[in-house]
Amino acid sequence: MVATTSSKTLQYHKSLSVQVSLTGLSFFVRAPDGVSQVTKKDIKVSQPSELLDALSDFFTEKSISVKDFDQLTVIHKNDWSSFVPKAFFKEAHLADYLKFNVALMPTDFISYDIINNNDMVNVYLPFVNINNFFIDAFGTFQYKHHATVLVENILNKEAGMQREQVYLHFDHHQFECVAVKNGKLQLYNQFAYTTAEDVLYFTLFCMQRIHFNADYGLILLGDFSGKDELIDLIKVYLPVDSDVINNRQTDTENTKNFILMHA
Repeated sequence: MVATTSSKTLQYHKSLSVQVSLTGLSFFVRAPDGVSQVTKKDIKVSQPSELLDALSDFFTEKSISVKDFDQLTVIHKNDWSSFVPKAFFKEAHLADYLKFNVALMPTDFISYDIINNNDMVNVYLPFVNINNFFIDAFGTFQYKHHATVLVENILNKEAGMQREQVYLHFDHHQFECVAVKNGKLQLYNQFAYTTAEDVLYFTLFCMQRIHFNADYGLILLGDFSGKDELIDLIKVYLPVDSDVINNRQTDTENTKNFILMHA
């Protein structure tokens, strides 16, 4: 979706991607010369109003002006979302797609992203106050839900592949499981976890539900640095590729900040 306050045509030279959640803020700057920089700030707030305060304080602390950028993308990370098959989607029924798993208020603004490479729609609640902040500070910009970015990019990577492939994306004490078979999405879900055994249990449960063979491939994404116990357990019980373990050692930015850098 695009938040629009003017019809100005932008010449994209220096871009900023911002991921906002109740547990952290992440910023990715891409300059015209190809140089990029990722900055993160861990927070823990319970209300979107507190999230806005943290975001505003960050820009003030770093002496950053949003007007210094030509392109802005905002990624809303929360679990207030639901995938809907495109064939059954009707814009007039947005609340119906969320009311069974999200506590909706009458004043909630509901948005959606169209995921063209799987003929489905991601219906979700964005942080409206964050969007309003950037409308006032910047003008026209694009915003998406984090699950949209994750699933779209995985499906692009799996296009034309004839295999069963599973991706686990980690961020703080939450991970997402995305399963793809022959280029088609089979499962997307997200789980809170505290131990390595939690991750193993939820992953094995998902694979059992969709009847994946024991030789499916497994790729790890996101921030799983410092989770040696988790990696060791996964190596024993799940078919993780050795290259993935090697990537963990180098901790590449492309893997660690997959959503932020692919928005």
